[in-house]
Amino acid sequence: MALSLSEAAKGPAPKPRRSKYCKIGPWLLTLSDDDRTSALAILDRESGWVHRDVSELFTANGCAGLAKESVGEHRRGNCSCEPL
Repeated sequence: MALSLSEAAKGPAPKPRRSKYCKIGPWLLTLSDDDRTSALAILDRESGWVHRDVSELFTANGCAGLAKESVGEHRRGNCSCEPL
């Protein structure tokens, strides 16, 4: 049986789920300082860039096979990356 809402509220919050691997962090470390700064600005949630456009731009610039969903997970901090 599932935990009731009142029981859940009494206990500790669950730990955030993190994916096992993120392509963005390792790729960022391969960039020049200027490109990394630009990429981080684009990744900022307030940048106006949508996940799809970020994945297309980053894939075109060497982050092979980056899915738009992975961009969203990275932006929310739900990936395995350490903060840069």
